[in-house]
Amino acid sequence: MGFTQRLYLFSFAGFGLMVIILSILAGSWNSLNIAMEKVDYTQRVSGAVNDLQLNIFTDQANRTPQKAADWFAGQRHFTNIISSVPTLTPRQQTLQNAIINQHSSIIILFRQVEYLVTDANKAEISDHLYARLLTQIELIREDCAQLAENAEAELRYTVLKLFYILAVVLITTVVGLAWGALNISQVFKSSIKEIEYGINNLSHGEYKEITLSQRSTEFNEFVEQFNKMSKQLAETTISRDSLQALVDERTAALEALSNTDPLTNVANRRALYKRGETEFLRSKRYPSPLALLMIDCDFFKKINDTHGHLVGDHVLKQLCRTFEKEIRDVDFLARYGGEEFVILLPHCETQGAIELAKRLQQALNSTTIETDNISLTVTVSIGIALSDDDDKTFEGLLNRADESMFLAKENGRNRYEINSKVA
Repeated sequence: MGFTQRLYLFSFAGFGLMVIILSILAGSWNSLNIAMEKVDYTQRVSGAVNDLQLNIFTDQANRTPQKAADWFAGQRHFTNIISSVPTLTPRQQTLQNAIINQHSSIIILFRQVEYLVTDANKAEISDHLYARLLTQIELIREDCAQLAENAEAELRYTVLKLFYILAVVLITTVVGLAWGALNISQVFKSSIKEIEYGINNLSHGEYKEITLSQRSTEFNEFVEQFNKMSKQLAETTISRDSLQALVDERTAALEALSNTDPLTNVANRRALYKRGETEFLRSKRYPSPLALLMIDCDFFKKINDTHGHLVGDHVLKQLCRTFEKEIRDVDFLARYGGEEFVILLPHCETQGAIELAKRLQQALNSTTIETDNISLTVTVSIGIALSDDDDKTFEGLLNRADESMFLAKENGRNRYEINSKVA
């Protein structure tokens, strides 16, 4: 059901309840009027009875034709009152019949009294009839009192019933309206909250569909459009992410190519300087030793000239595989250029650098390189430099290692030399 339909239903329900209340009020007002008419009737009857009783007392004290005429006028007035009786209950009708019968007896008694008034010899009988007449009047007064009491009780009951009916209807109306308002409010609040949650997910890159717990036509239309948009964005994002992943992959591949020597598959000179600058600055910031080995393959030009460049390339590859077996995981091997290689040794003192140089030379001396039916044994000259306070740049450390390497070559090759500043 739509939000608008709920509002319409809520309005119609409220209108219907108001119609019911007005109908109840109209019906109850009719019952109330009838009860009030009965009370008014009993009051008029009681007043007429009092007048009759007063006229009898007056007539008894002053027996004149005028007083008799007054009594008959009051009797006719009483007759008119009890002739226009409202609708009565069975109990009230019984009392009404008793009053009518007693009224008939009063008329007969009063006529007899008036007949005997002129005869002085019958004064005693006349007094007796007066006494009976007063007794009948008193009986009518008692019946009128019971009728009045019954009518007032009926009026109180009608008023109380009307009050209870109105209270029940009003409470039902208030509860119904409150329930309807709460239901509409819950639909509105829950829908807004769920839509807000979906929008927040979308803003964080989570393309989730919105599912409304409270269905409504207006919000359903919005949610359908939102879910369609979210789906399109998700598809676009997936395509974009796929493209970005491909770009990242190609970028990483290009980065690796730009930092890798294509022949030996070790780091190239560009990567060496990048890593060297990082290690050099780290050794200065957090004082720690940094050693560097500059390695040159002895008589490599002769190998190329004698056996060709393919054999020379194979030799360089085998040299790198041998170096990789001997260095630590934290060490960094790079091809500096031609047949020259550099090994960075972070957190390595002079003795550690010397031991590595010895291991490299011993490994090469015990290794025979086989290629194209050619067996070769190669040696290397190694220059060692250790960073100190006088080094301002990585380039300076590299130059000192290069100087030590040339010194090793001058001193006969297949050896290592340590920079004089370190030694």
